[in-house]
Amino acid sequence: MAGSPTSPKVSAILNAYNGEKYLREAIDSVIAQTFPDWELIIWDNGSVDRTLEIASSYDDPRIRICRSEDLQSLGKVRSYAIREARGEWIAFIDHDDIWYPRKLEKQVALAEDPSVGIVYGRSVRFSDGGRRRDFDHRHEFSALPEGRILENLIAQGSFFTMSCAMMRRSAIEHLLDELESIDLCQDYFLFLSIAEKYTARAIEGPICHYRIHPGNISRVRAARMHREILRLIDRWAPHVDRAIVRRRKRVFQTNLGVAELRRPSTFGRGTLRIVRRGSVPYLLSRPLARGARAVRRRVQLPR
Repeated sequence: MAGSPTSPKVSAILNAYNGEKYLREAIDSVIAQTFPDWELIIWDNGSVDRTLEIASSYDDPRIRICRSEDLQSLGKVRSYAIREARGEWIAFIDHDDIWYPRKLEKQVALAEDPSVGIVYGRSVRFSDGGRRRDFDHRHEFSALPEGRILENLIAQGSFFTMSCAMMRRSAIEHLLDELESIDLCQDYFLFLSIAEKYTARAIEGPICHYRIHPGNISRVRAARMHREILRLIDRWAPHVDRAIVRRRKRVFQTNLGVAELRRPSTFGRGTLRIVRRGSVPYLLSRPLARGARAVRRRVQLPR
């Protein structure tokens, strides 16, 4: 059912910071949606390049531009943008990603059941060099989980991207103050929060291009990210099988230890973390697992 002119069905949110290189592709992919009942909130997070100029060049009444004068944390600007949204559903698109034209059409078709809090699909990882593959290696050759997916999100991590998810606004609007305190993993926080109380629907085909480039995450931020994931796992641990929680905490303690090994000042701490709290077998298995996936892609087509 379509929304009114002041209350669209979907509020698309594009948080941008110094995004002039890719921004136009992202905006154009929203405008190209076959489902027309949307608004696009572009939140410029204090950019010092041509981001604001490019965003302002669009003459479409469905597009609104907001701006932070100074650089804010991503959790804060995501929260600010959600507060501006008027739609029943929220769909994020990062300034370097691209939506497929039928993304919203397919998602809205699965969203009428009031028990559904999130509708997601597959993202295709791609780089400027042209390399492409499924973002989610865990379900690259199998069906995406639907229904109650909280345990899947703990056991398998954040296996879909923020740009491929559409979330019920009423399922997240009470989380905005807390969202502002989330440093790096706003997507995982929102997915876990929704999955605790709502069901999920999934679109098997790709609906988003997820761009890989050097600015995605730095090594310093990787350590912070793994610490934050561990805190989120602890928060939702009471709702998940304890064996899954123990296994996943060992995995992320290992990942955090590896990130610490890369800096001389934390090398010793990282070594002890892997030995005492992580998993050496998991660490040794990673190259073999990556190699096995690469071989499988050569002999079997992904879903």
